[in-house]
Amino acid sequence: MNEDIVFWILILAGAGIILSAVFAFLDIDMTSGITAAVLLFTGAQILLWKKIASH
Repeated sequence: MNEDIVFWILILAGAGIILSAVFAFLDIDMTSGITAAVLLFTGAQILLWKKIASH
């Protein structure tokens, strides 16, 4: 189960970095990119905790 969590955290971190890079490439305000990454991370953590709680 712990490997699962690490796996998802790595995926989310990667997604956040990719999002930031895409936002930077498209010349979108970086605060928007950071906000999107934080929202993505928070949403995923909520899903993760629901998954853990359901076990």
